[in-house]
Order: sequence, then C-alpha cells, then structure tokens
Amino acid sequence: MSSRFIGILLFVIIIGSYFPLQTLFFAVSAGMVLFLIVFRKVLQRKPFHMLWLGIPTILSTIIGLSTFKIFNVVKDIYYFSVPLLLFLFGGLLATKVRFNSFLRIIVISGFVVSIIRVVISASFAGFSAFLNPYEARYAIVGIVGNPAPVIGLAILLFSKKLGFKLFNSSLFNLLFVVNLLGIYMFASRTYYILLLCFAFFYIADKFKTIYLIPISAFTGLVFLFVLNESGSTSGNSSNVFIDKFFKSFTELSINKFQTAEDINTMYRGYESYMALKAFQEGKTINWIFGGLGKLVDLESDVLGEGLRNIPILHNGWIYIMLKTGILGLLFYILFLLQMFRRGWNFYRVKNMPPHIRFNLALFLGCITGLVITNYVVISLFNVEMTVMLICLGYCYVFGFTLIDSIEKKDRWEPK
Repeated sequence: MSSRFIGILLFVIIIGSYFPLQTLFFAVSAGMVLFLIVFRKVLQRKPFHMLWLGIPTILSTIIGLSTFKIFNVVKDIYYFSVPLLLFLFGGLLATKVRFNSFLRIIVISGFVVSIIRVVISASFAGFSAFLNPYEARYAIVGIVGNPAPVIGLAILLFSKKLGFKLFNSSLFNLLFVVNLLGIYMFASRTYYILLLCFAFFYIADKFKTIYLIPISAFTGLVFLFVLNESGSTSGNSSNVFIDKFFKSFTELSINKFQTAEDINTMYRGYESYMALKAFQEGKTINWIFGGLGKLVDLESDVLGEGLRNIPILHNGWIYIMLKTGILGLLFYILFLLQMFRRGWNFYRVKNMPPHIRFNLALFLGCITGLVITNYVVISLFNVEMTVMLICLGYCYVFGFTLIDSIEKKDRWEPK
C-alpha cells in the first residue's frame, strides 16, 4: 500500500472523527493497524510498547465477565481499546509516511475542520456565531469536536521557530489564520488548555529542568486561584463563555451536591463523587483489578435525560481506577510518566537536530494535553481526540527511532 494512499486515509480519518460516524472511522483505523501489521515484513518494536496497558484491561475484563453484563463489558473494552489502537496506528504510520508529509496532513486537516466549523456555526446562528461562538456551539446538534486546528496551529508555530518551511508564505498565513479562527469558533475550554500545553513547550526548551517544577507549580496555583475566585461570582458576566470558563474549577470540584440545580450545574464533580463512592463500595479484588462493565449509580435523574446508571465518566483518571483498579491506574501513570520523562530529557538538549526537536515538542505537547484534559473530557478514551492520539504514536516512534540511531552511531547522550 502506497504512502500517498495511507496519507489520504489519515486525512479522511481525522476529518471523519469530527462527525457522529466517529466509531466507523475508529474501526477503519483499527483495520489499518491490522493491515500494516500483517503486510509489513519488519515491524519495529516501539509501536507496540503501549500494549503493556492491555494487561490491566485483560485482567479487569476477566473479572467483569464474571460479575457484570456482557454488553457493558464489551462497551468498556471498546473505550479502552481507543488509546491502544490509535497510538499503535500512529506508530505504524511513522514507518510509512514521511515526517514533513505527516505535518502537512495535520495542518491541512485543521484547516478543513476549521472551515467546516465556521460554515456550520454560521448556518445555525448566522453572523452572531462570530460574536458569540459559545452559543453557536450549543445550537449545533449531533456534531462533537476535533482538536485538529489546535495541533495544526502548533505545527505552524513550531515550524516558524525551527526554520521548517512546510508551506510558502502566503499559504502559511492563510492556514495560520483559519486554524486560529477554528479554535475560536469551537469555543472550547478544553482546546484552549491544549493550546496552552503546546505553547508551553514552545518556550520550555529554554528552561533548565530545575526551574520546570516550580514554574509549573506556580502557574497552576495562580490558575486555580483565579478559577476559584471567579467561580464564586454571581455569574452576571455578559459573555457566557468567559463566565463558563472562570467557573470551571467549581464545576469540577468532587462533591455530593444535594439540590437538583447544583447536581446539574456541577454535574462532572457530582459524577466523579458517585464514581469514587462506587469504587469504595467494591470488593478488595475490584480495588486492585477493577472490573470492566461496572456502572455508576448517580442515584438521581441527571440533566433531565434519564441518566441514572452510567458506563463512562468525564473524569478519565477516576474512570481508569474504577474500571481497572489501582493496578490499572498505576500502569497508565507510570507509562505516561516514563514517556514524558524520556521525551523531556532529549528535548532540553541544546544540540538536538531541529527535526527531532520539532517532533519532541509535538510529542510533549500531545502527552501533556491528553494527561490534563483526561481529567475533564476523558481524552485518553475519547474518539474526538483521534488526531491527538495518532500524533502521539507517530511522534513517539519517529522521534525515538531517530534518537536511538544517533545514540548507537555516535554514542551521543543527553546532558
């Protein structure tokens, strides 16, 4: 299969993940993984490293099949297969698609997604969509989101910084403006967080490691303070999105809210509280290994939609602990921490070749963004994050394969 065809298929998968047919395009991705595995003569080991996360999933599946309904177990197997297969797909793409071609595909995908978003928003809300994209967002029915404009904008910024000419000047400016417009039109707090993660690594290579922890801690404390203070306001802001943004911390606070109004307003925090309660009520074996198929009883009709027993949460970290136990949570944390640690150690090396530095910047931005937003929108298991997970897998294989070859040839080590 030609690399050009695979590149076109990647573009279609990224665009398709924006629409309600996300599951279909996820199935296509899974099919591509199997095809590349079967027909590739020499497989690198790196794409398969993430399959270690399959161990707690298998153990929790065994427990779930003996305890819960098969339908619910299968549903959880689907969610837990999302990061594994998309990461693996991205890793295998690194063996078939050139780095510059991959970057161009992501940027153009972000451009197309942005255009689609603008057109759909304007068709639902007219010109007012540009003045208040948040309201236009909720006028759109049946379409979720796609962070391709975020990664597309990040790629353009990094290419400018590192001297990569992916597009001519006129096209670069057009792609930059449209991707930025797309992010604005999505009016998503999650996407702004992702953008901040990439922006951080735009300048982070200038930091010494000793300064990284205090800077990150200080920034986080200031951010949480602002959110906490703003969350206690009366909510009379003239801008709904800004008001919503500054109440984020309050919405995510884990608590058993009593009134229906508080439960519906702070649904994510209430949902997390009930999930922790369900975890505590489990047996010792469930604490350790979890159990796929377990539902969370919300003990009330939430959001007026008949939601009572739910299979999945917004908080991806509590979801992992509930479904795969403490063992599964440790697997995920240690795996992601190890990937981040190695990526950061090489990214801060001053004599790193530009294409590897570019790759590592995207890698670190993706992994940090996914880890943070997993607390809010279960990003590690959300097909909406298809482009992020594929990019993570691609950068992991491409970057560390080059680093390994440099180390073997020149005995080069990070200092």
